[in-house]
Amino acid sequence: MCIAVSPYIPGEGVIVTETGATYLWRCGHALTTMCPANQCDSSDDSPWHQCVFATNPRCIALADARGVDLLDFRVSLFIK
Repeated sequence: MCIAVSPYIPGEGVIVTETGATYLWRCGHALTTMCPANQCDSSDDSPWHQCVFATNPRCIALADARGVDLLDFRVSLFIK
């Protein structure tokens, strides 16, 4: 599991679990699922997953043993 705290927005962070599921955490709010484990472009058999905030406050880089993907959650599909 990896947790990245936003350097841009106070009280916000991203969590990626060992299955690759990705969640947005905001202080005072419930976890928001950004990418469920079965829909993420990640390998369930990967030994590790990593997340970091990218150059935009609403984009994160997700990495596993296979490669790196960029998740942009400015798209209204992800906003609840």
